[in-house]
Amino acid sequence: MKKLILLALCLITALSANAQKFKIKKPAHLYTPKQVHYKLNSATHMRRLARLQRIKHPTSSIIFRATPHTTPVFINQTNLSIPQRNALLKDYDKALSQFEDFKAKQGPFIYYQSIPTEARDLHPFEQTQLTNQLIDLQQKLWKVYKTTPQDKALIHALEFVNHGIEVINPALEHVAAAFHPSALNVKKATPEDFFLYPSLSNKPNPLTELENKKIAIINDDVMLLALFERQSQMGVLFPHAQLYTEALVAQFLLGVPYSRFDIVFTDINLADGNGYMIARTLRDNGYKGGIIALTSYPETSQQATQLQGAGFDGMISLDPRYLNKMPLPQRLTYAAQEYLKRAQKLQ
Repeated sequence: MKKLILLALCLITALSANAQKFKIKKPAHLYTPKQVHYKLNSATHMRRLARLQRIKHPTSSIIFRATPHTTPVFINQTNLSIPQRNALLKDYDKALSQFEDFKAKQGPFIYYQSIPTEARDLHPFEQTQLTNQLIDLQQKLWKVYKTTPQDKALIHALEFVNHGIEVINPALEHVAAAFHPSALNVKKATPEDFFLYPSLSNKPNPLTELENKKIAIINDDVMLLALFERQSQMGVLFPHAQLYTEALVAQFLLGVPYSRFDIVFTDINLADGNGYMIARTLRDNGYKGGIIALTSYPETSQQATQLQGAGFDGMISLDPRYLNKMPLPQRLTYAAQEYLKRAQKLQ
């Protein structure tokens, strides 16, 4: 009897070892550029959104921790009079004090709302009230941050508030992006330059700037992406450059080494995210290339200012009124060339 029991235990151990050894692993990438027709099922979609949320905010685990206050160093501090410095210190202390009070009350709620599997639907009144509080706090912090842009406590506070706006009211993500700490460091261009129309000297040029460049286009219109790929192969779109197309934000941010691209063209409104999310993630992770928005919005100075603040380097309007001036493949090609020429001048 003992021998039978011992034999049974040995068999169970062997079977367990084999089960672990031959366990089927999940594929590294659920999607490839050729599989953009897939639709995510709800469970997979929630898991990917949760991963994307962590990528979108690389310090998301730190956002909800306390940041010790430091002595602020103001711009042109040596030229400030004592009353001026005292006034700035007062505003600094007041803004951070209001932030700490808000974080103590609403921090846990925002934390759980930022987890897709834990979030609940908000009543419109509750959403509006929280959004107004966050935007009011954002404006006060930003006013102080412009006087001391290296202060870690203020950077932490702005990241928390912007994260809160995106979580509570995703439709206002552009508001959060425009007041992100990195917005002060974005390369600025005049509104006219921001739309990247080709200068007269570009047209006879053989587009040598595009040679061996890597360009990505993110758009959820699969038919449009297929058209772009054909035009690229024919040499009509981005001649001498390598083109990559993607329809899913999650796939681009999680499955592609985007640092290799010289320019990223992205639609603003996408099926599983938006262009602001892409620009924020790339800039937060040190991406130095060009990010150009593809949008149906009109070419206005207000739109240019908003997109620049969110980390974009240019904008192309897909409104037919603007595309009548030039076919879309040429518009994209000359915009890429114009950006590369200006980037070389800034170096």
